[in-house]
Amino acid sequence: VRFYEVDLGIKKQSKLRITLKQILREMGDKAGREFITIKMCLMKKKHAISVKTALSVALKECFSLQGLCINGDDLRTLGLNGKQIGEVLEMLLQEVICEKCANKRDILLLRAKKLQKW
Repeated sequence: VRFYEVDLGIKKQSKLRITLKQILREMGDKAGREFITIKMCLMKKKHAISVKTALSVALKECFSLQGLCINGDDLRTLGLNGKQIGEVLEMLLQEVICEKCANKRDILLLRAKKLQKW
């Protein structure tokens, strides 16, 4: 229901990919794909093709914690523990999804250190 009003007619491919990855993150891979497929069926063919193209790229990118190049163990070595680990992983995931940070181990570890000080 939350995503019912989501407009997938976004012209800029990078913004469309981000929206698709957010849907996949929130709904999960299978339900997210099904939802996007239903939305595509309701669109004009031209827009549906654009969404299909963006979805094929988005599915190869990171949209879940399992897709991040670091995990909780990596954050423990930085001195984080407990609740902090989950919070920092979620922040990193959102930055990766929004393409503000590359999903590369060294970059994510540097970013985690900055978030740790926050």
